Amino acid sequence: MQLWIQGHFVERLTFDDNLTLFFNGHHELVLWAPFSLTSPPVGGRGIDHDDIDPAQVIPEQRPIFTMLGHRCDVAECDDHGAVHLEFGDGSSIDLPTDPDRPSWELFAKRRGYATCERTDEVRIIEHHHASS
Repeated sequence: MQLWIQGHFVERLTFDDNLTLFFNGHHELVLWAPFSLTSPPVGGRGIDHDDIDPAQVIPEQRPIFTMLGHRCDVAECDDHGAVHLEFGDGSSIDLPTDPDRPSWELFAKRRGYATCERTDEVRIIEHHHASS
């Protein structure tokens, strides 16, 4: 399934006990589970793949999050809840599900709420507004 953030731009990132990506249009994606971050080639350096624990991002890792200001070109969730994101700068995130705890949450103003509570348990609540 396509996630509501596809086509939106990353406006801000926060690192607390999770990684939260804030997108234009009042969309927020919260990553709880460890994921793989692919960074684009920079300054003669090749593509990097880093395993990231969003609860323990250290200051030295923050510069590899290069998607700030870029569009999310691909935002997909498979039937098990795993997420794949691709950004306009060439970076990507692959987030597998966790069998025991939530992996991610998506808040989208005027759209709804979605979460992967554990492997194979994706819950989606869509807002339906009457047209005027």
